[in-house]
Amino acid sequence: MVVGTAAGIEAAGRKTRTLPCRVSPARGESFVSYVDRLAADLKVPLIAVLEATGMIEEQSLSNMPPRYGTILSDERLEKFSRATRLPVADVRKMLLTSYDGVCLDFSEVDDNRTMSLQSFASQQWAYFAGSHVCPDCLAESNGVWQLRWKLPWAFACIKHRRLLLDTCPGCTRRVGAGRASQHTVPTFPSLVPDPLRCRNVLPDGLGGKGRASKPCGHRLDTVETHSLEGHPRLLETQRHLEALLAGGETRVAGSIVGPLGYFSDLRSLCALILAHGVEEDLGVVPTFAVEAFVPFMEHRDFVLRLRKGYVADGEDWRKAPRMRRYSGVPHSTELMAGILPLAVDMLALESLDEFSNALSPFVERLTAVTKQVTVSFSYFKFSTRLHEAFEKARAPQMKTFSRVHTDKGTSIDLVREALDTDDVPQLFWEKEYREKFAPLLPGVGEDYGRRVCSMWMVKLATGCTWVEAAATLGLPTDKVVGMANRVMSLLRKTGSEELFAERMLDVASRFVTARLS
Repeated sequence: MVVGTAAGIEAAGRKTRTLPCRVSPARGESFVSYVDRLAADLKVPLIAVLEATGMIEEQSLSNMPPRYGTILSDERLEKFSRATRLPVADVRKMLLTSYDGVCLDFSEVDDNRTMSLQSFASQQWAYFAGSHVCPDCLAESNGVWQLRWKLPWAFACIKHRRLLLDTCPGCTRRVGAGRASQHTVPTFPSLVPDPLRCRNVLPDGLGGKGRASKPCGHRLDTVETHSLEGHPRLLETQRHLEALLAGGETRVAGSIVGPLGYFSDLRSLCALILAHGVEEDLGVVPTFAVEAFVPFMEHRDFVLRLRKGYVADGEDWRKAPRMRRYSGVPHSTELMAGILPLAVDMLALESLDEFSNALSPFVERLTAVTKQVTVSFSYFKFSTRLHEAFEKARAPQMKTFSRVHTDKGTSIDLVREALDTDDVPQLFWEKEYREKFAPLLPGVGEDYGRRVCSMWMVKLATGCTWVEAAATLGLPTDKVVGMANRVMSLLRKTGSEELFAERMLDVASRFVTARLS
């Protein structure tokens, strides 16, 4: 057998013969990781192994597959299988296409268009360039990179109870990124890979340019990431997602769905949370997750205000800052740790009505910023199931009041005709609150509860949003949705929602009586 030398590799590459050594792929390993380890084991440059396995011709990256590590043509698949003595099925398992029908749908990917895969990555949420990584796993396996780390659904390591790493601290760039102009093409192919070190090109000022450029070289297996000890909700979320990535059915809002349907709904819901979520929505998550979400939210709202300013000033809205709220996979594991537990919990609700109620705050925020609500369905790529829940939540926000009438026959329409928002104080009438509403809101502070009740009365009178109701009353608007959500959730939990509506109409009926008398 030919020994593992560069000359032996070159000879094998010209005829795509069997390589002079064999490295077994680890369970769950990615294709890119396997090729790197193969070159490292042979102690030859990566480009030599790429030629020897049929990935390129004549040690030139000009014919490098634009979807390296994602898709392989049948011809290249056969060549690689023959050179490495691996069954074709084992090679397929290392490619992202192995998730086809599970969390990705490759049916519309055009093999003849390079750009189609970039669009696919944005819409389907996968990392064709770059990867997350667990430093502890990397150290234990001596450089094995898991395929699932190339999905945003992998944000934590259950075994080591740590957050995955998304950015190299040495170069501050995306971990595992490829060339700047061809993101899936590996960097520094003329070097022997070290799977434990970052191979990103150093930023300008730290390394040379072009042929003089240097790899970062930072040891990734020694990087400290956030511990998830004491955060069982995050670990359980990751455990649930990994079970679904292995296949099998689950439930979404009470309906049985396959994994592809589940991850499609999860992606849509995460996009909705990123577009219209607020800090209070997240629930119990680590501080680092909140600290990742809040700046994202603030920047999102800042750009939205700028865009509104362009329209208000009569300027061309197409020249306004772009708003990328609905597409593009997030790269931050900290951000995903903030939104995924919420999204998974919402999808796990037992009925469509419960899920619709949970969607209501997001629906209200969306309708507050755009009149083209139906257009948003295409942005978020809602399934029929999510679309139905969204429409239920989109129904008049005060629908409970429209079902409830006082003994005097006072309806919501009469109240809206008679009630002037100037009649409603910032703090709801003290006596009315203590007698009728405080008993329904145990644990809610009086000032807190009275503000929410006043906002509710304004909504009853006008049909406006929570934010608009707060502005009408001269109250700060930044926390009002979270305040209202807390009260609404408490009323639903205790079964007091209709009684609350009934008593609110009782209070409002005096304005109707005064007008009619």
